Amino acid sequence: MVLHENAMVTIKLLSRQNANLAIDGRENLPLFEGDEVVVRRSPQVCTFVRLRPSSQFYTQLVARLRR
Repeated sequence: MVLHENAMVTIKLLSRQNANLAIDGRENLPLFEGDEVVVRRSPQVCTFVRLRPSSQFYTQLVARLRR
């Protein structure tokens, strides 16, 4: 999913059954009815290192996103 850099997504648990929030590299967090999760751009920047040549899929994706 690609969103505008200022986009904010809010997810609210409406079920009476509990749920868990799983985020890469973090411990799962329990969620209960009425809990909200807000997702937005972080002020922290992450740099990735490419160890192999990029695949054609990602090359095309980057080219299309830059239009």
